[in-house]
Amino acid sequence: MYGVCRICGCVDSNACQHPDHGACFWVDDTHELCSHCYVDEIINDPATQHPKKKAFRELPVPFSTDMVQAINKDLKQMTRRTSGLERVNENPDNWFFQSLVLHASGRFTFGKVGEYNPKPEDIIECKPRFNVGDQLWVKETYQHTNILNLNPEDENYGYVYKADGQPWESYEGWKWKPGRFMPKIASRTWLEVTEVKCERLQDISDKDCIAEGILRTEYGYKNYYKKYPVSDFMRGTNQALLSFKSLWWEINGEESWIENSWVFAYTFKKIQKY
Repeated sequence: MYGVCRICGCVDSNACQHPDHGACFWVDDTHELCSHCYVDEIINDPATQHPKKKAFRELPVPFSTDMVQAINKDLKQMTRRTSGLERVNENPDNWFFQSLVLHASGRFTFGKVGEYNPKPEDIIECKPRFNVGDQLWVKETYQHTNILNLNPEDENYGYVYKADGQPWESYEGWKWKPGRFMPKIASRTWLEVTEVKCERLQDISDKDCIAEGILRTEYGYKNYYKKYPVSDFMRGTNQALLSFKSLWWEINGEESWIENSWVFAYTFKKIQKY
């Protein structure tokens, strides 16, 4: 799990250093606190060297091949995720927004439906995975051509990506690596989070449906990931929503749509990193 220390801003690839204790390590499961900030004697020791804290975090974000293609074509500027909302999504109808904006703590607050004098257990704070200003490196299906023993001087030597559509599968012994295994150095696409909001899945607007990566056709809208037949579009009254619905079904399943879970909606833009 990639991490950023909430105190000093160190990351896995740029750890704190101490002449006696060496490099720091994570002391929590969420990787938000390093050992050199957890121990008072070390954090206050002038010999401790902390990396300069960044004004933003660098975090990984996985996307399917089709969604990577949509991002590369500037068709996708939003993504919806349920991570961080597990507690309210156990019974999503039982909760409402108590605060429509992020607290200074970086959390959204939910209250229990029907509780006019809420107890502490009737209030839940949910923290989004990403914040405005965070820089995200895209994890996608990839491979390194060294599995074919190509010469490093070969122009095709290095990382290649399934989203590019090149016929690497025709090479004997070729196997793609899932994006979850991608190291940061192999990522070629960087995004910056520009807005974070929270809403029920089915409350998505037509504008947001389009920003999720669906394609306009001469018949209306069709999904970039899974395409509705034209006849379905001609019968539908909200074609953008139908298209996004088919995308969500394909990735998360029909039951997930029916449950109408709370989601974090992240808006992003592509940036040049390296």
